Amino acid sequence: PGPGNRAMAEALRAVRNALPGPGRRRLAVLAHRWVGDPPAQGESPKVVVFLHGILGSKANWATPAKRALEGGAKGWRALLVDHRAHGDSAVGGAPHTIDACAADVSETLSSVAPSLSALVLVGHSFGGKVALAAARDRQTAGLGAPKVTWIVDSVPGVSKDEEPVSSGPPRGTSVPEVLAAAEAVAGRDFPGRAAAV
Repeated sequence: PGPGNRAMAEALRAVRNALPGPGRRRLAVLAHRWVGDPPAQGESPKVVVFLHGILGSKANWATPAKRALEGGAKGWRALLVDHRAHGDSAVGGAPHTIDACAADVSETLSSVAPSLSALVLVGHSFGGKVALAAARDRQTAGLGAPKVTWIVDSVPGVSKDEEPVSSGPPRGTSVPEVLAAAEAVAGRDFPGRAAAV
């Protein structure tokens, strides 16, 4: 292996060693999909990694990633991943923490694009927390921070520019209504996200 591969292996070892627990974590590469062509072997691509939120999957980012690349991100590639226990990814071993998820992302990146010329991380909600942890871990490991890290979230309720439909909050958004809905489904198993929503 060349010096770049050794440095990557050492950096990943440092990230893994930063995780708590004797067994650390056990997970292979996350399920992922490239938007556009995957990088050729030996290529040092510019990659935007899209990270979904809780109960999401890589499919959540398919259209935004495609539009981002069509919108003038020349020379960039988009990598969509499923976090552990989401979509097509395995559950993986403990610990199930944001740091473990960040290490999963780093391990996946090193497997599918071992040499990057530039990196951007984009995360929605929980994926944003993973993106921040992954950015921190890259700096700690001496790999350099991503070019940009974006955290995307949405604010519940009606925006200040919209007209409310009624004088009260939208149905299902008050604390008692949310708690009642959570209690009604507690302990139930759902075959998938669509059945839970």
